[in-house]
Amino acid sequence: MTKKLAGLQPEVVFGYFEEISKIPHGSWNCGPISQYLVDFAKAHGLRWIRDDAKNVIIFKDGSAGYEDHEPVILQGHMDMVCQKDEGCHINFDTDPLDIDYEEDLIFANGTTLGADDGIAMALFLAVLADDSIAHPPLEVVFTADEEVGLIGANAIDLSMLKGRKMLNVDTFREGTFTAGSAGGAYVTVDMAVERRAYTGRRLQLRIDGLRGGHSAGVVQFNYGNAAKAMGELLGSIGGVQLIELSGGTAGNAVPRTCQAVLVAETLDMSQVETACKELCRKLQEENGEKDASVTYALLPAEQVQALTAADSKRIADLIQALPNGVQAWEPAFEGLPQTSLNLGIMELKENLNLLIYPRSSINRDRQALQDKLKVIVEGHGAVYGQYGVFSAWEYQPVSPFRDLMCDLYRKMFGQEPIVRVVHAGLEGGAFADQLPGLECISTGPQAYDVHTTRERMEIASMGRFWDYLLALLKAL
Repeated sequence: MTKKLAGLQPEVVFGYFEEISKIPHGSWNCGPISQYLVDFAKAHGLRWIRDDAKNVIIFKDGSAGYEDHEPVILQGHMDMVCQKDEGCHINFDTDPLDIDYEEDLIFANGTTLGADDGIAMALFLAVLADDSIAHPPLEVVFTADEEVGLIGANAIDLSMLKGRKMLNVDTFREGTFTAGSAGGAYVTVDMAVERRAYTGRRLQLRIDGLRGGHSAGVVQFNYGNAAKAMGELLGSIGGVQLIELSGGTAGNAVPRTCQAVLVAETLDMSQVETACKELCRKLQEENGEKDASVTYALLPAEQVQALTAADSKRIADLIQALPNGVQAWEPAFEGLPQTSLNLGIMELKENLNLLIYPRSSINRDRQALQDKLKVIVEGHGAVYGQYGVFSAWEYQPVSPFRDLMCDLYRKMFGQEPIVRVVHAGLEGGAFADQLPGLECISTGPQAYDVHTTRERMEIASMGRFWDYLLALLKAL
């Protein structure tokens, strides 16, 4: 197969990236890339470990003069997000990516590029393969299935690692050092309800046109949440009997739409109209949802199963009682949420089911928020549950490793790096749980539109980051 990236610099890094792009490595399909990493370690005479979750750890002794230095952990994940354009015939389970470049950008024709996190794998393999590079002892950790819930990081045993400084390459903004991230969990709500047979006209309520978005990225903007807004609308109307209720598609995505169908005969239509207009005004003016619409429509008579008025009221009361959005702000980073939650899915089938996503950069605050949710849920006669809990990577005000990285960046590039924490989840928290005293930074070269078919990686930025990585290893 023709090497399309041949001649690009740093050639060794782009060579490994191109090899990786030929191996299927989407989430839930890490077997082939995991085996490739094991084969690499064997071919280079390096000690390695692979676990049942397909995580791989490769060890390399320090170079001459660095044998007794403290080990450093290099870490990235194996899996990529697989998206493709309509009409693209690539099978992510079996086919290589069709990568190419134009001017200073590498891309994949018709699909995601997998820069997240093929960049990390390529960089680390290039370091491991080159015996001329100065470095301390290396503990290189490749985790599986990060993109679908940090599966590998939460399953891995790190007890054999001696390093307490970790470089994670999973941030794709050059000159940005991520020094903390939020932990999270999925909270489930299950409310048993009672129905009765009913024949008559129905009323449909619909909230639409909201911006939505990933809760970690937009919660600070106070966008409208269609599921929460529907709870407010039902409460404003009063005396409702629910037939249908649905909104949202994922726990960590802000619902853009929500729909309810009610028994019509028991309602005051002038009150319904007033409530819809007032909610629409609030969404547009207070939440900045200029395209928001809140509509109602009478539907033909039909025989249905409707909830009792008492259970319908319990649902409306619960939705209104649930906190939502930012609960606390980061004191050290202006405008960044510290603790938040999102009502992501609301669905009435046999029972009422809700899926809520709380997150915080402080583990105890996330737990306190979950405890609060449990009290509210159980106080409304519903069952509380949780799964997929993962720890925050808590920001350390004092970090000599971070200081070293920042000083080196200033000396090499004459610019001040950006140090930040993010409200999303990264793997640093899972590592910090097992490695007391761990100092961790996530950074990397520049990539654009990650997780989309417009994903691109900047060639020159990779060259600068490679030089920086070699200088950092030499400094350690």
